[in-house]
Amino acid sequence: MNTLAKSDPLSRLGLPIGSHTIHVLVEEDVMRFEVQASATSDPKLAKKKSTGFLKRWGNTARKLDASSDPWLAHIQEKHL
Repeated sequence: MNTLAKSDPLSRLGLPIGSHTIHVLVEEDVMRFEVQASATSDPKLAKKKSTGFLKRWGNTARKLDASSDPWLAHIQEKHL
């Protein structure tokens, strides 16, 4: 296992960009770690194809009279 001081920055792990699974053992003044799995080209990080949702529905929200519904008034105040 690799050893780091608890005050060391995460960059000291020396990991490349990507997704990593790390086992960490924290002791008094040090941390011991072991990289269990790495995926530098994570498909979750890849750009997704646009669905066109925003193009169709963007800027279509409108406020309704919510004087009798406190929950609807709260939602509109917060989001519109």
